[in-house]
Amino acid sequence: SLMEMFPIEEFLQEMGSDIVIYNRGVGGYKTEDMLNAMDICVYELAPSRIFINIGTNDLSDPAISMEQMIGNYDKILSEIEAHLPGVELYLMAYYPVNYEAAAEEMKPCLLIRNNEKINSANSEVEKLAGKHHAKYIDINDKLKDADGNLKAEYTIEGMHIKREGYEAILPDIMKYVEEWAAEAQKAVVYTNAFAGAIYQFEGKVDGRNHGYQGVLLDIGMTSGAIQIYGRLEADKQKVD
Repeated sequence: SLMEMFPIEEFLQEMGSDIVIYNRGVGGYKTEDMLNAMDICVYELAPSRIFINIGTNDLSDPAISMEQMIGNYDKILSEIEAHLPGVELYLMAYYPVNYEAAAEEMKPCLLIRNNEKINSANSEVEKLAGKHHAKYIDINDKLKDADGNLKAEYTIEGMHIKREGYEAILPDIMKYVEEWAAEAQKAVVYTNAFAGAIYQFEGKVDGRNHGYQGVLLDIGMTSGAIQIYGRLEADKQKVD
């Protein structure tokens, strides 16, 4: 749901950007859900680059241990590598929360999914990045107060983020999107839907059409995840 609430399309329109991003956020997925849906979530898209954040819903479930979550995450990465040799993996840090600013109905959840647990999980994810020769990315600095909590002015009820919070991290997200988009001629799809989505366009090189496609995918209700799936089609020639 964090990604469902991310007004990325509005931001791009306001920026006058020509990058195409679709936000199709769907909440509620855990690492086990993703393991059971890899064909649809990942393989059918044949990505070359993935920015992934999965497991925040696991962190909210007291029945799921850190070891179990990281084990599933490890399997996800291993399966991606096996099915997509050479894929570039970017593992993103989980967003912080704010118990003190939380609504009463949210506080029981945040007693389980607290920042100490989130920080511990981030350390484990960083280790996974090293194991899988992936890049670990933390874009959360602008969301945090002096104590490392999600800033009270940025949160709705201690976990979910207001528009102002998304605006704060937008430049940090966009530098990765634009980095890839420059390579793929700015064709990007943004989603956290279980099923994913693909946006495709054609460019002509030497009188022939060369399609480029990309997808940005997030799995998880409140993961704040951003995954970019991008692939240069055909012979990857530059489009003039």
